Amino acid sequence: MSKKLRRNRNLSICLRLFSFLAIVFSAAVPLRILHFNDFHGHLLSENGGDTSANALRFYDAIKRYRDKNSILLSAGDTYLGSVESMVLKGVPVGQFMNLLSLDAMAVGNHEFDLGMKRYTELAKASNYPHLAANLNGLSFVKPY
Repeated sequence: MSKKLRRNRNLSICLRLFSFLAIVFSAAVPLRILHFNDFHGHLLSENGGDTSANALRFYDAIKRYRDKNSILLSAGDTYLGSVESMVLKGVPVGQFMNLLSLDAMAVGNHEFDLGMKRYTELAKASNYPHLAANLNGLSFVKPY
């Protein structure tokens, strides 16, 4: 059996299993997925303006929609980018993300703006898993 045919057969089996499970659990509780991306360390409003990434407004919005049937995900580029996050090397952003109780975070390219060592320190201080499909060699990053 060719590799392509085997892959298609496996995909077909997975889709059938997923369909079966979807039918079996169709009476399950609805799941609310809350997510954000490209936070870039913006804990403060810029230039005195009002931004959706202001920490207090962001925290209030998450708490308003978060319940026992929800998950909170970050799609990456979380820690670094703003002046305050770069000067403070992402520490307050990491503390804020821990306060939000993220369920998981995808690793974005800007997580490495201050180097692999700094990203490793930030990730190890977090209370949520970091996920990556193309990052090898870090035991704390879970592949997906």
